[in-house]
Amino acid sequence: MRNGSASSLWRASRSCASSSRTRRRPGLRYEPEPPGDGPIASFPGKAARLLHERWRTFQGDPRRGLILLPCELTERNGDALRDAVLRHAADWGWPEAFREWVRQHNRFLNTLVDRIVTGYPDAEQAESWFAEWGYRDAMLTTAEPYHLWASRRRAGARR
Repeated sequence: MRNGSASSLWRASRSCASSSRTRRRPGLRYEPEPPGDGPIASFPGKAARLLHERWRTFQGDPRRGLILLPCELTERNGDALRDAVLRHAADWGWPEAFREWVRQHNRFLNTLVDRIVTGYPDAEQAESWFAEWGYRDAMLTTAEPYHLWASRRRAGARR
């Protein structure tokens, strides 16, 4: 990643953290959007763009597929991500050869992550931590440690 890109993402993250107009994106749900060369808003759209660039770069090499492990708390989240990626590919007019490469040479694993994220702590707790750490963190989030991260084995896959 170029330095400019990392700086831009960091500025956008900080801006989002301090904005009262933020909203949660729908996660793995398909949302129609134009492909263009600019930023893609949805996660499935970003995954589609990433996979398309990879397919083009490596000329559809079957060994260059990826394993995708979505952590969205959605039933059959890997299947949902794959379906949304393929829908974007069809909407954006990408070739059937790309869609076949996505289906055959990329693994979209269904996962379950057992973790509770309660968000920003109450003000008193946050201030206590800031005093202890000696700095303020506007993106502070309270979460429990991971206790379970399961992925589903594909039918017929070896153990």
